[in-house]
Amino acid sequence: MKLDWFLSRGLTLETVEIRPSPGPDGTPLSDHDAIVARAEAIG
Repeated sequence: MKLDWFLSRGLTLETVEIRPSPGPDGTPLSDHDAIVARAEAIG
């Protein structure tokens, strides 16, 4: 279950991705995944 949140006040989020962070041997480098998003200001 993914439980991290990305909050954006005053922005519209488009094309949101969650990218895992595996090391060369496949083990996780962190207990958090990277969030990649395209954001556009409202107004």
